[in-house]
Amino acid sequence: MKNVYILDDNESNSNDRYSERKHALLMSESEWLKLGSYLEKGQKLLETAEEKIIKDERRKHLSKEMAKTWDNTVINLRRRRLEQRKERAKNLENDRRRRFLQARQEEEDLKKKVRDEAKATLSLQKDSSKKLTSTLRFSEV
Repeated sequence: MKNVYILDDNESNSNDRYSERKHALLMSESEWLKLGSYLEKGQKLLETAEEKIIKDERRKHLSKEMAKTWDNTVINLRRRRLEQRKERAKNLENDRRRRFLQARQEEEDLKKKVRDEAKATLSLQKDSSKKLTSTLRFSEV
C-alpha cells in the first residue's frame, strides 16, 4: 500500500503547495480484496445472526406444531384439563337449566290441575236456574 499525492492535469510539478495536492491510496488487488472482506465481515456476521434467528424460530414453530399432537406434554395436559373443566361447567349449567325447566313445567301442570279442580268444584256448587227449570219440567210430567 502506498500513499500518493496527485496533481490535476493542468498543474505542473513545480507547484508544491501541499493544500492543492490530492491524496490517493494505491494498493494491489489482493490488498483490495482483503480490505473488502474486512469491511464486509460485519455485514456477513449480521446476516448469519439473522439466519440463525430465523432458523431457531422455524425450529421452535415446527416443534410446537409437532407437540400439538402429543398427549403427554405439559401444555397439552393443561389444555385438556381446561377443556374438561369447561365441559363439566357446561354440563352442570345444562343440568341446572333442565331441572329448572322441569320444575317450572311441573309447577304449571300443578296449577292447571288445581285450576281444573276448582272449576269443577265451582260448577258443582253453582245452582243453575236452567237446571232447576229443566228438572222442574221433567218432574211435572
